[in-house]
Amino acid sequence: MSRKFLAVSISGMAILLGACGSSSPTDQIRSTFSEATSGLTSGDGAKFCNSLTPTAQKTFGTQIAAATGGTTCAQGVTNLLKATKAISTGDWASFCQLIGPKQAAGIAQAGPRLKTAKTCAAAATALAATPAGKASFDQLGKQLDESLSRLGKGKLEKITITGDTAVATVNPSQPGDKPIKFQKVNGSWKISE
Repeated sequence: MSRKFLAVSISGMAILLGACGSSSPTDQIRSTFSEATSGLTSGDGAKFCNSLTPTAQKTFGTQIAAATGGTTCAQGVTNLLKATKAISTGDWASFCQLIGPKQAAGIAQAGPRLKTAKTCAAAATALAATPAGKASFDQLGKQLDESLSRLGKGKLEKITITGDTAVATVNPSQPGDKPIKFQKVNGSWKISE
């Protein structure tokens, strides 16, 4: 290979790489949001959590661990999304496994009151058979499905960038929705809150 060919090739690669990294901060923020929503809607907890700042991953991971028993942000998100599917199909054994031992124990404690075995799956099955329990599980599944659908279709609007931080709103929005905050971490935009 000639030196001239090598020099031209390296020069061409540098131009291509420069073009790839030249998207605007607004485009980068939109891309981060798209990756996060894609991760949520596809059930890919790792993809979602990789869109968060390390601090947000830790905070979210701690919060979701209480609900799912997941020990990491990615595992917690994946468990939550799988648990949502288990609710919709009535797969209570999987649901109880995915929500973690603490939450499963809480559901299992309802078993004796319902005259069922003292397991989460038996209690959830019995709860789902009651009108109030069925309504509660249906409502929970519906809320989660609607939230995921809305996020999947959501578009960022009103992106305001101030240095290494940004704030944006999602459309369509609902009353009570908070703006999404972003932070630039090691040159990449991540969701911080």
